[in-house]
Amino acid sequence: MFTNFCGITFLDWWRALRANRFAIERRFWRRAARITAGSLLNSWYRRCEDQAFGDQIDRVEVPSPLFILGHWRSGTTLLHNLLACDEHFAFPTLYETFFPHTFLLTEDRPGGLARRIVPGVPLTRGIDNVPMGLDMPYEDEFAIATVSLCSPYLLWAFPLADNEHDRPSAPKGASLPECAL
Repeated sequence: MFTNFCGITFLDWWRALRANRFAIERRFWRRAARITAGSLLNSWYRRCEDQAFGDQIDRVEVPSPLFILGHWRSGTTLLHNLLACDEHFAFPTLYETFFPHTFLLTEDRPGGLARRIVPGVPLTRGIDNVPMGLDMPYEDEFAIATVSLCSPYLLWAFPLADNEHDRPSAPKGASLPECAL
């Protein structure tokens, strides 16, 4: 279940499938079925979260962010993790980036719901052995990909599709405001 789409809602999953012409290799059909089932649950939790927290979220004033820009493998994760140690900064956790629509209701509370619905979280990233955990800092691009469906990260999910998300700015024919749903 631990994929970059484990927090996607059903409508967004359907849009992603359609946009990529359902280009899923046969060996990944079981995974796609699990993502589909999870997307139905995520849709339900999203509605519950919107009802429970929608007004509070609308009133939140977000201070100016600090952006960390850099090429992959250049040390941005280390800098991100160091800045997360400073109480003056906030950061999204791995869980929040993978479940951007529902983390307020489902993040680990007494009873451990998050631990039960996200099996298989590795202890380290496979590419560089950096420690990982549901409550550790994580890059927000996964949340952006799940929420907007406008991200080069979609290529990981649909490598066979004639994917329009191969540019870091926006899909072909779309302006940046169209990507930010």
